[in-house]
Amino acid sequence: MNSRKTQFTIIGLLTIFVIALVYGQFTKTSPQVSQPIVETPVQVEKIEKNTDVLTVEVTYPTVPGTIQEIKQTNESLKKLMDEKIAEFEKDAVDSTNAELDIPKEVHSTVTGSPSIEEQNERYVSIFMGMEWYLRGAAHPFHTIDTYVYDYQNKKLVTVPDLFKQGVDYVVVLSTLSKEDLKAQLKQGDAEYVYNEEMVREGAAPTKENFSKVLPTKDGLVIYFDEYQVAPYAAGPQQVVIPYAKLKDIIDTESVLGFYFK
Repeated sequence: MNSRKTQFTIIGLLTIFVIALVYGQFTKTSPQVSQPIVETPVQVEKIEKNTDVLTVEVTYPTVPGTIQEIKQTNESLKKLMDEKIAEFEKDAVDSTNAELDIPKEVHSTVTGSPSIEEQNERYVSIFMGMEWYLRGAAHPFHTIDTYVYDYQNKKLVTVPDLFKQGVDYVVVLSTLSKEDLKAQLKQGDAEYVYNEEMVREGAAPTKENFSKVLPTKDGLVIYFDEYQVAPYAAGPQQVVIPYAKLKDIIDTESVLGFYFK
């Protein structure tokens, strides 16, 4: 009788141990999707506006700190946002004044928010996406802005800053981007969106076409606005160029030098 009781006790303890072990493994490996850990090397400021013609709800990035260079950077970012919205507001007023078969209560709208694409001790890469809807339009349009802040040199980085002086970097970026876009846009069911003429013009070797880039750990990300290299239905496009393909033209004193230590 005692041996059977002992046997049940051992089995019970083993069962509890197994349950505890499984539970421990589950809680250890299960992703905490409801509370992601997000590091924020930048702060955001809000622009909110609600008039008879325009509703604005935008957050834009600012760089933390009190040194003069950072203050100037944040003033520049604020000025850029204000200028973009002010220009759009003129169109919004014109749309409201136009004789359209649309209720006056329908406003033009602007929304947008930043996201951090890369951060390290040398720099932070920030993507700023915005949606603009002009009253009476068939659909909204979207814009992309990119910002790279160099902590070491205390300034916003321009695209030419990334490459050696005297190098025609847009030719290299154009060639690599066209190859990548053709491969992306002709995959599977998306083949119909590939338009050779749009890619040829939208990815032509000009500084304007390659003004929106962000360095990341995976490579240099190049963004193309909607309509630039593909129809509206395909949305904005992007390519990621590995640094190995750019090593001959990269300025290793720039933020990209972080990957060539």
